[in-house]
Amino acid sequence: MTRILFFMLLAGSILAQSDFKIDLKLADNAFQEETTPFPEGLELFALDMKAKSVQLGEMTLVQVWSACCGAEPEIWGEVEAMVREYEEHGLTWVSVNFENGLNMGQMKSKMNDYFAQREAPKNLYLDPMGDIIDQLKVTGFPTYLLVVGDTVVFRTNGKDPEGVRLFRQQIEKRIL
Repeated sequence: MTRILFFMLLAGSILAQSDFKIDLKLADNAFQEETTPFPEGLELFALDMKAKSVQLGEMTLVQVWSACCGAEPEIWGEVEAMVREYEEHGLTWVSVNFENGLNMGQMKSKMNDYFAQREAPKNLYLDPMGDIIDQLKVTGFPTYLLVVGDTVVFRTNGKDPEGVRLFRQQIEKRIL
């Protein structure tokens, strides 16, 4: 009972402060500018599980996703629209899938089933060992990175419309 009273008094004290605010927004606002080098010589796998070197353009939208987390196909249309809109300015799209706990054979089977129902991105890479996840410190799915040259300059997590808007802003900032 004493602990409950203590926490009630503490909460009342905090709430009494005029600058205290509680923000209950449920959107994922994990977007940030950065200057992180993109890993050199990164080899992942194609859908047929053959080794494939990651090829970046001068400006690349890198999408890191997992089918177990919804795979966000609803936002792929937005990604494709951005690429079409800005490809004349050098924007390319690299899609990287990571499925935790699956061996290469299981991942190949899962991805073949997944893409039997929809078109696979042209530059699809599979990351069964989590190499890109570790090296780029990806903390959630989906994660979108804007890579200019060989440097990650912006990152956003989730399907948040604000993150998509900010991603577009980052692209426009570099082409205008």
